[in-house]
Amino acid sequence: MFKTVIFDLDGTILDTIYDLKEAVNYALCTLSKKELSLEQVRDYIGDGLTNLMLRSLGKTTVDDEVIKSIELFTEYYKSHLSVYTKEFPEIKELLVELKSNGFKIGVLSNKDDYAVKILCDKFYPGLIDVARGRKEDGKIKPDSSLVDEMLEKLDSNIAIYVGDSKTDGYTVVYNGLFGILVSWGYEDYEELDKFYFPIVKTVKELRNLLLVKQNF
Repeated sequence: MFKTVIFDLDGTILDTIYDLKEAVNYALCTLSKKELSLEQVRDYIGDGLTNLMLRSLGKTTVDDEVIKSIELFTEYYKSHLSVYTKEFPEIKELLVELKSNGFKIGVLSNKDDYAVKILCDKFYPGLIDVARGRKEDGKIKPDSSLVDEMLEKLDSNIAIYVGDSKTDGYTVVYNGLFGILVSWGYEDYEELDKFYFPIVKTVKELRNLLLVKQNF
């Protein structure tokens, strides 16, 4: 039985979209740009802050305006990390049960590292063994070196990876992990359905795969 699980953060174990939207629109408004809807922000997240702001500004290359937007986003988000952010129902109970059954738990996100650690400590204190986000090296999923680092810190050579996006799907494929995708996150189901591993619609289904069946 596999006893190491790595979770994505945004859209998988935490509902962060509203605070992300507010931070994006703070940056855009400060730059006299048009605000984005919740659906637009949902479509743009998942590949790190630089890509989020590139898409939000309708650009493909980083210039001074994109750099400024990243600074503005970060300025706002650092003090508004969890105004609206909340746990997805039943996730904490699942993490507690995993820990009580001897699982090692990691969180790997393309969100900036400071935010990942603060949010994990606030919402799931004592339940996450290793949390890692985007650092100054700029590496983001599905970069295999990030998974290697996580596995080393978790003292494991294989893990089940749980996410909600096509980026998470590629992280599973490129790193030879066992994968589960959740449907309550921010990706369209059609994108998730392109991968060969299970898609769960409820935390109960996720629990059964992790703790009972493990049919991968």
